[in-house]
Amino acid sequence: MSWWHYLFPKRTTMDHLCGHEAIYCARVARHNGYDQRVWLGSVKGEKDNHAQAQAKINGVWEWLEMYGKDVIVGEMDRDFKPTREYSLENFWFLWVTG
Repeated sequence: MSWWHYLFPKRTTMDHLCGHEAIYCARVARHNGYDQRVWLGSVKGEKDNHAQAQAKINGVWEWLEMYGKDVIVGEMDRDFKPTREYSLENFWFLWVTG
């Protein structure tokens, strides 16, 4: 069992790394002075099973993704249908408390 399971013992229906990556991307964006948010939504019809972060860069909300350990501006994940927007803190709380 990885250390992530000890740090985040309870989770929502998302049983993927996307929640961890969304939190990490949003934290990196914040550290670099950007507004950030995390979207929760669905992929392939399953409710609330995916998350992805955005950062406001030059006045435009850009999707973030990981490239190795780096956070880069990318595309919205394939088949992702975002439905609920969260601040970093609120998403982290949702992720931890499930």
